Amino acid sequence: MQNMLLDPEDLFLITSEITIVFSLFLATILAVRIGKRHPGLAQEGWSIIILGLIFMTTHAIFDAFDTLQLGDLIVDILNVLDGLTFVIGIALFGYGIYRIAVFSKKKWE
Repeated sequence: MQNMLLDPEDLFLITSEITIVFSLFLATILAVRIGKRHPGLAQEGWSIIILGLIFMTTHAIFDAFDTLQLGDLIVDILNVLDGLTFVIGIALFGYGIYRIAVFSKKKWE
């Protein structure tokens, strides 16, 4: 296990990753507020987009903890969880956009 003090390189990296976590968290909150104002969107895919954002936020959290290098096994587990949550999150986000696009197309026809 490493000393808990981070190198300047790691400090910059963890700061960047924490910024990403907060940005995704803020995006999730804003998406929830938009969903409440426009309930029709929530029925047609907006809730799926929010779920995707939650998974991407979780991905960023795992990625930030991964930087701390807490131990080989823990880092390996975090890497797997990091990749898995990103793939699930981006797939859900994309599917939510697709559902809204299909809904919008039907509305305009």
